[in-house]
Amino acid sequence: MSLFSRLNTSTLFQHERLRALLRNRYLVVGVLAVVWMLLFDRYDLSVHWRLQSRIRQLEQDQDFYRREIARLKSERQLLQTNRAEAERLARERYLMKRSDEDVYLIVPAEAK
Repeated sequence: MSLFSRLNTSTLFQHERLRALLRNRYLVVGVLAVVWMLLFDRYDLSVHWRLQSRIRQLEQDQDFYRREIARLKSERQLLQTNRAEAERLARERYLMKRSDEDVYLIVPAEAK
């Protein structure tokens, strides 16, 4: 048996298998339905991809805001219980001063 006849036989066998698969209408309809859902449907892969990335971003934001809320609650508790800390915060953030004090602001020069 020559190499050509072997190739021809194997190619013929592959064609027959392909024809048998294409005759199975359930398989063809199933493949077409999957292709339709993945590429052409209203909620195709690109929509799912965008929605998943949006969900991940919102979860990251949620984690950030939870940490920030916890930090602010602890800061509020500290300010409510520690008078010295409240005074320090008022002086640093809001530039408050006592009536007998002078406040000097030192502003760094711009780099040229």
